[in-house]
Amino acid sequence: MKKLLIYLLAAAASAAGSGCKENLPPATTEKSAVLEIQLKCRKCYKVSKLKECKRINQVLFNCPHCKQVINAEKSRVKK
Repeated sequence: MKKLLIYLLAAAASAAGSGCKENLPPATTEKSAVLEIQLKCRKCYKVSKLKECKRINQVLFNCPHCKQVINAEKSRVKK
C-alpha cells in the first residue's frame, strides 16, 4: 500500500512539472571571466576554455577532446 502511494505521488509530481519556469538572471562579469579561463590538457596538449570542459568537481574537469582529467589549478595557460 505504501509503495502504491509513493508511486502515485511521484507520478503526480512528474506530471505537474516540477522545476523552475522563470528565466535565470544573466551571469555576472566575475563568473563570465572565470568561464573564459583557458586550460591546457597534458595528454593531447590542446587548449580549451573552462566553459567547454565537463565539470567533475570544483577543481577537476574532463578535456572536451580526449576526456582526460584536468586539474584546473595546475593547468591554466599563462597570459
